[in-house]
Amino acid sequence: TNVVHHLAIATGRRHSHSTNQSLPGLEQDTRPIFEHAICHASIHSKSYQDLCLARAICSESVTLRPNSPETWWRYSVVLEALGDHVAAQDAREASVVFGSGAGGHAGLK
Repeated sequence: TNVVHHLAIATGRRHSHSTNQSLPGLEQDTRPIFEHAICHASIHSKSYQDLCLARAICSESVTLRPNSPETWWRYSVVLEALGDHVAAQDAREASVVFGSGAGGHAGLK
């Protein structure tokens, strides 16, 4: 829980909804990297509070990057961990529609 909390604060998730965050010296938006780290830590912590934070981050992410298969897939994993199986399936399907599984290696059967 502490790791998730500190990552969220470091990225400004608890106090700011800025959409142009990056680390000093880096040219690209680092938000997806921190989103992945927060979601990964939340899933492994199995803390309901951390999973809710991850769900909020994923919800914001699919709004900001609706065509990103990785973002939809991450959202599906968090929703599944929270027990929302229907929404998780919908998010997985969106991931496939937007390109996850392109090249013949679909993760869903």
